[in-house]
Amino acid sequence: MKYRNYYCTPKFSDGEKMYYGDVEGVPEIAMIEAENLDDFERLFKEAVDDYLSERRGAKPRKNLGWIIAAVAVVALLGIAVVTCPDKQDHKDAILAVINEKLNENIQKNSKDGDDGLAVLGASLGTSISGWILDSGLTVDNRFIYSVGRFNTGKDIKKVSMGVFGHVFTFSKDDLDKILKELT
Repeated sequence: MKYRNYYCTPKFSDGEKMYYGDVEGVPEIAMIEAENLDDFERLFKEAVDDYLSERRGAKPRKNLGWIIAAVAVVALLGIAVVTCPDKQDHKDAILAVINEKLNENIQKNSKDGDDGLAVLGASLGTSISGWILDSGLTVDNRFIYSVGRFNTGKDIKKVSMGVFGHVFTFSKDDLDKILKELT
């Protein structure tokens, strides 16, 4: 007998007046026994169907963890690619640190009556910083992250790194060092 590419050859036992047999190559199915060939064939088909449904039910559960992990990794990489910061994001983050440092210096060095001049100087400093960044900042997009580098004229310094829509920049202390190198 053949059913769904599984084979079983019924044998007859004269002593017990029963048909019996094993499904070839499938030790998980117990021996099939029946009083007639019709019942034997029905039990054989039921055994094969049960075996196949158990196998179908077991495979996805075994691989489900790997599938979930793979989908999560692909989703995470997709989010990283979509949210990878560009040159403008790096420039904005660096200018924010520069502005913060300029405002600190203005507050520290400000004298009574010179506040207007100090604000004008800070505004001019921000404009000049933006212009300098436009000319010296390069951003290498590595698909899931980006790296900002600044050409000081003497060498190229890494000044920022971006990932998942956020740009990490140097600290204000590092900014002081870079500004001293530029002047």
